[in-house]
Parts: sequence; structure tokens; C-alpha cells
Amino acid sequence: MQEIKYSVIIPVRNEEEVIDEVINDVNKALNTLESPYEIIVIDNASTDKTVDIVKKHSDVRLIRHDSDKGYGWSIKEGVKAAKSDNIITIDGDGTYPAEDIPKLVSYIGQYDLVSGARVGKDVSISLIRRFGKFWHHRLINFLAGERIPDMNSGLRVFKRDVFLRYYHLYPSTFSISTTFLLACLHNDHPVKFVDINYFPRRGRSKIRIFRDGLNFILLILRSITYFNPLKVFIPMSIFFFAAGLFVAFFSIFYLGKFMDVTTILLLITSVVVFLFGLVADAISKLMTGFAG
Repeated sequence: MQEIKYSVIIPVRNEEEVIDEVINDVNKALNTLESPYEIIVIDNASTDKTVDIVKKHSDVRLIRHDSDKGYGWSIKEGVKAAKSDNIITIDGDGTYPAEDIPKLVSYIGQYDLVSGARVGKDVSISLIRRFGKFWHHRLINFLAGERIPDMNSGLRVFKRDVFLRYYHLYPSTFSISTTFLLACLHNDHPVKFVDINYFPRRGRSKIRIFRDGLNFILLILRSITYFNPLKVFIPMSIFFFAAGLFVAFFSIFYLGKFMDVTTILLLITSVVVFLFGLVADAISKLMTGFAG
């Protein structure tokens, strides 16, 4: 029996309208690689006919869960069950172009993570999601210290051992993609972004704009605080220091009375936050094994 070269993970939840087409497209794309592969569908408590449709594909491994564990849980379970060290993930909602898988796979020998970037010629994202992504991108680009064209793409190829190295960090939500990306970037794993298209979704979206958007921002802040805490603590320290100077000059020149207590508290807070940042940075480097 030939060794499995690629493991394709497809997380699904109520995708009866399109899952059959997604599996067929993935098979068609992988057949062009002329290497042994497996397809693993992780069903996250579907209540429609998704499971019945998947079972018709005898070459597909199906892993089911009776309760909604989340997108991140599906990815984690799929990676643990995979037989190959080369992992391919693609969403089961038909939004990602399976025909681009060979293009991403061609880079996996040089990179630990190859991520599709939804900036191609045909990209269908709603206006409200575009607005949210705009500010999410600005925040994460600042905190990460480099330009990231797509932080949470569902079409990726990566090394299984690299993914498992940071397993304890991953949430069970959509934010798993961002967490893994930040872990790779911070620890100097080579990452490649490849432009891809993004098609309109068929069926009901699982994303709740405001709730998931807020959770996503909080996760970014937590992740950056873990990997590069100075990116959070230094701006906070500068803010308190600037606030202290503002209060001092405002009170002296406008109120005619120096607000010494408030000024001193703000300046002391600035110093304390900065020192906390240094301690957090030292702990981060110790915990992640990163000395850069």
C-alpha cells in the first residue's frame, strides 16, 4: 500500500447543497497531482442531509460529532486523524476554488504554511464583512509587524508536525486559522500567500458578524500578547505617558493649577505598564522558545 502523500480536511456543518460538488472538485484537483491522498470530512453536528451525501463517497473518511464543537475543533480533529504530514484544508461551503489546490501544494516543499489569500479577480465578500475585514487587517498588520493579505483563509496547505507544535494554543472557533498563522510568523516558520478567488456562499453562513467579530479582535490581542507582548504594552505605556503630559500642561496653562496627583499617577502607570511588558516579553520568549 502506497504512503499517503496528502490529507485533505473538509469541515462541514449543514452543507447539503454543495458538499457533493466540493468533494468531487477536490478529487479532481488532487488527481492531477498523481500522488496518493485521503479526504477526511469532519461533520460538526449537521442536522440536514450532509452526512448521507458524504457517505455516498466510499473513498472519504467521515468523522462525526453530535454537538456543535466549532470550526476549530473540526480542524484539530482532522489533523490528528490525518495519515500524511502534508495537510490541505478547504471549507465545505463551496466558497474556495479547489482547482487552486495544486498551485498551493507546489510551494509546500519550501514553506511550512501556504495560505490562499482572497484577493484574486473574483472575490465575493459582503459589504459589511469587507468593512470588518478592513479594520481587522489594519489591527493585525500593526500588531504582527508585517503585511498579511488574508489572516483567516480556509484554503491552506501546511505541515502537520508544525501545526501540532502549537496545538495547545488553538481555539475551537473560526479564529484557529489566525492563531496558527501568528504562531508560524512569530516563530520564523516560512509562510507563503497565494492569491485565490472566493465565491459566493451557498446555504446559510455560520458566522455571526458582531459576536464573531468581537471575539476575533479579542483573540488577536490575546495571541499577540502571547507571542509579542511589547506590541500591546508599549502603545499602552505611551498612551498613559502622553495622557500624563497632557494633564500636566493643560492644568498649568489652562486651569492655572497643577494637577500633580493625576499627572504622577498617569506617569507611574506608564512606567508600570512598560515594566509589565518587559516581563511578559521575557515570559513569552521562554514559553515559545523564540529568541529573536
